[in-house]
Amino acid sequence: MLHIELLGGLHIRLNGAPVTGFNSAKAQALLCILALTRQSHLRSSLAAMFWGDMLDEDAAANLRQAIANLKKLFGPYLDITRQSVAFNLNQPYWLDVEAFETTQDAALYRGDLLAGFSVSDAPDFDQWLAVERERLHALARTALRRQAYAYLSEGQDEAGIATLNRLIEMDPLQEDVQRDLMRALAIDGQRRAALEQYQACATVLWETLRVEPEAETTRLNERIRSARRLSNLPAETTPLIGREEELAALQRRLDDPTCRLITLVGLGGIGKTRLALQAARHQARRMLHGAAMVNLAPARTLSSFLSALVDALQFPLLQLGTPHEQLLDYLREKHLLLVLDNLEQLGSAANDFLNEVIHTAAEVKIIVTSRQRLNLHSEWALAIYGLPLDGAASSQTLFWETARRVGGSALPADSESAAAVRRICQMVGGMPLAIELAAAWTRVLTCEELAEEIASNLTALEATTDGGEERHRSLRAVFDYSWRLFTEQEQRALMALSVFAAGFTREAAQAVAGASLSSLLGLADKMLLRREGEGRFSLHEMIRQYLLEKLPESGQMDQVRTAYLEYFAHFLQARAARLKTAEQQTLLKEITRDVNNLHQAWDTAVQSRDQRTLAALMPALFLFHDLKADWRLAEALLRSAESALDPQNADLYGEWLAHLALASSRIGQTDQTELCVARCLDLLSKDIPAHRASIARALLAMGYSKGLRGAYAEAVAHLQECLALRQTLGDEWDLAQCLMRIGSTYGQQAQYDIQVGESHREALTFHLEQARAAAEQAVAIIRRLGDHFLTARCQTLLATITQMEGRTEESETLHRSSLGFYEAVGSLDGLSLAYTGLGNAAHLRKEYALATDYYLKSLDLSRQIGARLWEANTLTNLAINVHFQGELRQARSYFQESQAVFRALGNAQYVTMIQQEIDALTEQIKAG
Repeated sequence: MLHIELLGGLHIRLNGAPVTGFNSAKAQALLCILALTRQSHLRSSLAAMFWGDMLDEDAAANLRQAIANLKKLFGPYLDITRQSVAFNLNQPYWLDVEAFETTQDAALYRGDLLAGFSVSDAPDFDQWLAVERERLHALARTALRRQAYAYLSEGQDEAGIATLNRLIEMDPLQEDVQRDLMRALAIDGQRRAALEQYQACATVLWETLRVEPEAETTRLNERIRSARRLSNLPAETTPLIGREEELAALQRRLDDPTCRLITLVGLGGIGKTRLALQAARHQARRMLHGAAMVNLAPARTLSSFLSALVDALQFPLLQLGTPHEQLLDYLREKHLLLVLDNLEQLGSAANDFLNEVIHTAAEVKIIVTSRQRLNLHSEWALAIYGLPLDGAASSQTLFWETARRVGGSALPADSESAAAVRRICQMVGGMPLAIELAAAWTRVLTCEELAEEIASNLTALEATTDGGEERHRSLRAVFDYSWRLFTEQEQRALMALSVFAAGFTREAAQAVAGASLSSLLGLADKMLLRREGEGRFSLHEMIRQYLLEKLPESGQMDQVRTAYLEYFAHFLQARAARLKTAEQQTLLKEITRDVNNLHQAWDTAVQSRDQRTLAALMPALFLFHDLKADWRLAEALLRSAESALDPQNADLYGEWLAHLALASSRIGQTDQTELCVARCLDLLSKDIPAHRASIARALLAMGYSKGLRGAYAEAVAHLQECLALRQTLGDEWDLAQCLMRIGSTYGQQAQYDIQVGESHREALTFHLEQARAAAEQAVAIIRRLGDHFLTARCQTLLATITQMEGRTEESETLHRSSLGFYEAVGSLDGLSLAYTGLGNAAHLRKEYALATDYYLKSLDLSRQIGARLWEANTLTNLAINVHFQGELRQARSYFQESQAVFRALGNAQYVTMIQQEIDALTEQIKAG
């Protein structure tokens, strides 16, 4: 490899050895030009550059000799033709000039281009060299300046000063660099060296140019001579845990010359002051006049603000001029960081003064901590939120560190305590003050007891030791302090917004709290609201609880609760019919975001026996839970409403019984299902049009329940009755759902036929035909509706039927297609069915390990959602599959689990059939 160094001299090595044997300096210079320009040169041009004082023939002859010499030394590195010569860039080489130009790494610039090298009688070459030297020299100055400033911004003062000295050695007349060096020396504590640098600068300017230093340089000299570095930052008594990302963001802003005013905005107790002080301690040594912290908690007027600032700056006021004028004049020439802590209570009183500081004191930077934005044009806001829940620098880490500090190291670190600490940190939203207050109580309470205490009253946390600011001794004190800063209109809006259990949209805020978008943005600027994705807002949970306690005092509680119930009742009613269309998946996501609000609305309506709201919520809420396979939750919510309903209100009570029957059937509660259906059918009449939808839903539940019991003929009869009723109602989605259930029930019969064997062959054919016919009718309807979820479920049903018809590959393709959709939308019930189908396909291919994997995934999901029949069938599949693998004891165990589920469902025929399998396996195990 050829290694060429041209910066700081000429050094050439080939394969590690110095190259000698050049016949002249001009031959060396020729190689340098070819390598540095990296382009082709005409022979005539090169001859004129080096031998321009000769005849053309003589110049050409000298060039040929030089080229021959280079060809002998560097053969493949040269491209030589009769007309031109070039450096071959395809050969391996390294050229320091090229590397320097590419990377701008100042370390590569070891001196001037070809320093100490010269060629006689070649003025054109000398001129070219002078231009290139100046170009690279300027590039080096730029690179060194960038490197120096990088070192200084990173706190590497020694390296920064060394780099600035090198810059001055290159060009001592760069007065701006002289000033940078003076400032860096002064900030590094080398005040005498900074003053001496000024003298050196003045000397070189006079001796070279016969001029005095610029006024700016002289002024800096005087500032350094009279500088007094401030440092009133309080000592650090406990380590700052976490906040690495926020510190880095804050430091980037401090390093940005265009950023002069930074506001750390956050709730009281969120850690703004600690963060500001940590950054200030690091920044103070980089400021000529240091850093000063001003505690503005007691300040309420501009006068008291200016007085606090005077005290912090240790600045003696004179009788002449106002404090305002004297402070501006004092700060005008300062290179200083100001930390203004707790500015929020001053409102806009201090804003004009801060603006004046920004415009008149060019080297003063300001960090403000506040519970609201200042809304100044020059403000850079950095929002501070709670610590993350997990990780090395998390809220849990802060809890454990604080607990050890206040109570020693005897705290148990078992899984129960760890879970309790995690819960505490979740409840307080990662707020450092709340975490520290909570951890202090571990001296008298276990972590589990503490979690329960906080859950019952989040705002009750208070300090257990003396010291600290009064307004930070409890969360209630923190919130009371903030509360007094809000306008009456803001207070009323906040109390109303506290009724939302899971955030809210701007539309919901307007409808329930009368809060406009501008009001919401104003509260967000004060960090009371957090803006989230998709146009939503949320309150910190502790603040929400605090506000909920105040809501009864406002006199608007009944009005707000009524508006809340009306809003969410209308919210669901507007989406009920659309849940059965192509909009379904979008609406499911939309409803999911508000599901906790909807559950709270349901609970509130139950507690107040508000049957009108329950009637409005019921249809869409339980269709939503049915589609999401949240069947256990749906059943629990419905049961909770029984005491709020009047059996004399036949319409609503019958609808409730039908919904409860369907939810119960989904989780295999066959007795409860059939009891609810019987009560519903006794209460309602098909002759009354308003009753028919509920009767059809009850019949659907009964058909499902009878299918779970294995009473397939009864199941189909109920489902056919449901189908006939739904045909009169004109709801195609409900019709398709009923057809799918009929197809699925015939499929269950076919599966039973397969289990029984040859004696049921004719029945198997009939049942498969009926299953396919019902499924295909459902598909035709669903395609018109554009419901992608029901389409996938129908496809899964058809895949199952196809598999029983013996077309395994086609069935597997359908299952895989459905699986992709279920994964995309997060459908747990769909995934369970798809995994079962793929497991069956793998089993038939004798890929037993793969089949087991699919079956176990399906089993986990079916148990998760409470689908007992799917659980039983999957356990049976697992038993058969592992039996084929020779695992007799495991097969028997799976059969026993399956039998227990079938017994709970009341399916006597499967209980008997599986008992036969268990008995056979037991005999095989005994036989060894």
